[in-house]
Amino acid sequence: MYRNFDFGRGFAPSVVEDLHLAEEYLYFLKDAHGCILKIGAAFEDLIVHHVSIKENMHFLFEARLCDYLDSLKRKDVCPKNVFQAMKYIHRKRNLANHEGWSREYDADVCLVKMHNILTWCVRKYGLGVPTKYQQINGILEQDTDFRGMFESFLIPGI
Repeated sequence: MYRNFDFGRGFAPSVVEDLHLAEEYLYFLKDAHGCILKIGAAFEDLIVHHVSIKENMHFLFEARLCDYLDSLKRKDVCPKNVFQAMKYIHRKRNLANHEGWSREYDADVCLVKMHNILTWCVRKYGLGVPTKYQQINGILEQDTDFRGMFESFLIPGI
């Protein structure tokens, strides 16, 4: 099965695992809210534990994600379109956390933007070769037929 974020394993394996789960939440479980929350967790992990170390960011206080983003903007580390993608994901994650709902469209856009951010990271720090993002139509391809198993539980016999 094709995974959109496998190219980032050399840079941030924990982030890649969270992003694979986010894809499964959206495309397999149709859970846009869970997808955005998982993308937000992966995004925070990427910025706080990987990019900030590479960029040697230090704070005198307990920093929040917005502090890291402000520092990236001040240092002019990333291109404008990547920074805008970061702000978009940060905003959608906050809405998902505080409002408690998300749309499939927003989750799909967040996955594409997260792919662009991870592509920038991998290119900047030279730890992998980015791939093109491929949208998955319908349910993810699986080795076993999970759809048939779920339908057998959900559809009562007549």
